[in-house]
Amino acid sequence: MCGIVGCARFHKYGLSYKEQDIFADLLKVGALRGTDGTGVFIVDSDKKVRTLKIGDNPYRLMADPAYLPFLEKHKKNYQDTQTQDRFIIGHNRSKTVGEGSTENAHPHRAGDICLVHNGTLRSYSNLPNMKDFDVDSMALASAINELGVDEAISRTHGAYAIVYFNEKDSTLNFLRNSDRPLAMAFDKQQNRLYFASEMRMLEWVLGRNYVDLTKDVKLASLKTDTLVSFTMDNVEPTVREVKGPPISN
Repeated sequence: MCGIVGCARFHKYGLSYKEQDIFADLLKVGALRGTDGTGVFIVDSDKKVRTLKIGDNPYRLMADPAYLPFLEKHKKNYQDTQTQDRFIIGHNRSKTVGEGSTENAHPHRAGDICLVHNGTLRSYSNLPNMKDFDVDSMALASAINELGVDEAISRTHGAYAIVYFNEKDSTLNFLRNSDRPLAMAFDKQQNRLYFASEMRMLEWVLGRNYVDLTKDVKLASLKTDTLVSFTMDNVEPTVREVKGPPISN
């Protein structure tokens, strides 16, 4: 059981310090879902991806001297729109396939794909060179990069909730099957999106940060077998079906 958390801001000013604080709270609470590795990836307004991860719990990551410079790399001040961070995605790992190490922590990068994954894939998944990867999640990232998400998922057996950025088309993508949860909170008035593996975790963290869940924020569970894709500047996503292989009796 791993945890996925994050925040996206579809606005030229990018993520605010308040949204960074909410993300940090989500990542800390996500330790309940895994402490074998913690990682973060950020996408800025130039559509560049940077990553930071450690084979340990989120408190150790946040105490690392590299963490704050990593967050602030492009943020000169809130009104500077030249380069701003738009998406921040975190992962708490509970190891299943592969040892607990910084290398095996999420996110995983393969070509144009930067991905975090909650779940465990079956060894008989027909992904390219799957046996050559120490971590099943890395095999999935590589397959999406090589085959595209439809073909990769059609060969994937097992449990998955994934969030990934595709540098080729500059989209942030969400997909899960019925074996793993993923919840979202849409704040369309502020052009932002929060997400976490557990709905109650998301509700609690947003509530303690004074995000009004009764007015402008819509909470929802991501529908199964549904790819939800966001571009950099649009809180309205494209949605389409992407299904795994049929279940054989």
